[in-house]
Amino acid sequence: MSQDLRFDDEQATQRRANLLGMTYVDTSAPGNKPLYKDILTIAELNQLRVVPLQADKSNILFGITNTTSQQVMNSLRQRFSDQRVLYALISDAGFREYMGLYNPPTPVVYHDISLQSAGTEDLVNDIRASPG
Repeated sequence: MSQDLRFDDEQATQRRANLLGMTYVDTSAPGNKPLYKDILTIAELNQLRVVPLQADKSNILFGITNTTSQQVMNSLRQRFSDQRVLYALISDAGFREYMGLYNPPTPVVYHDISLQSAGTEDLVNDIRASPG
C-alpha cells in the first residue's frame, strides 16, 4: 500500500472515530508493535476483527475496525470481566498489518536447480517434442 493511500486511510479512520466519539490509534508509525499472543487466538483475531494493542493484568486496549460489531465488543467485556476493557478504532490497513505480525506468511524457499551436461540434450529434445 502506498504511503499516500495509507495516510488517507488513517485520516478517514480518525474522522470516523471522532464522529463515533471513540479513541483513535494511528498504527502506521514504524516501530516495535507489541504482540499479546496469549489473549486471543489468531482465528479469533480474524473472526472478531480485533487486535490487542496494549495489555497488562488490569487493562486491555483492543484495536477494532469499523466492521467490528457491538456484540463482539460486549462479548469481550464479559470474557475479560476481571480487566478493564477499552477499545480504539484502527484502520483496516492497520488491522491487516497487525494480522501480518500475528500470523506472518510462510516464507518462500527457492531451490537452485542446475542441469548437468550429461543428459541435457535428451531433456531439451523431450521438452521440444512435447505438445505445448
